[in-house]
Amino acid sequence: MQNDNSGFIRQQIIDVALKGFQQHGIRQYTMDQLAHEMGMSKRTLYENVVGKEELLMACMEANEARHREQRQILLTETSNVLEFILGDLSYSLQHYHHQSLAFIADLARYPAVIAHMESYREAHCAEAVEFLLRGVEQGVFRPEIDYEVYYNLVFRQMAMLATQPYFRSLPMRDIFLNVTVVNLRGCCTEKGNKMIDEFLKSEKKKCRKTKAPKRRTIE
Repeated sequence: MQNDNSGFIRQQIIDVALKGFQQHGIRQYTMDQLAHEMGMSKRTLYENVVGKEELLMACMEANEARHREQRQILLTETSNVLEFILGDLSYSLQHYHHQSLAFIADLARYPAVIAHMESYREAHCAEAVEFLLRGVEQGVFRPEIDYEVYYNLVFRQMAMLATQPYFRSLPMRDIFLNVTVVNLRGCCTEKGNKMIDEFLKSEKKKCRKTKAPKRRTIE
């Protein structure tokens, strides 16, 4: 293995591992499976990653970086807070299409990863609340909502649902769509809810074009 290729190979491992973890769950997706999919021995795999938790952390950081890039693009396309949130939701729904709720449930087994997520939440809380309050000024969000509570609720809600057996049988995309839209509707003014209505119509059209299986949706 060439030293100048090590960074490229590690990035490939992270990309394949992230997909495997999300689709099958962290416990179910083993390092043996990863090595097989990479076409390398476990020895070679462990020359590039220390272990599963270190690899998972790298996967989470890579995923966050990609999401930040997408959000930066969205910020250049709209100044409306709700339009930005709905655009970000559309992007997330594409990535949740094949994700298993087991992935979120399994994160609780990795304290370092949970600590990283909590640190991320704390670092971005004030910025997120300020952004949401801009939506109040724009007339799409209600002024009486405590948006710090709202932000922390949304941040943790999927993790709470992941502990409930009922939700394990549902498509991740459906869960995320319903949870997000229900939460948003509670914050929105009439103007904001009309924007959500148009968004849901658009998402239905996308599903039809891709011939996606029938899913539970919000009307």
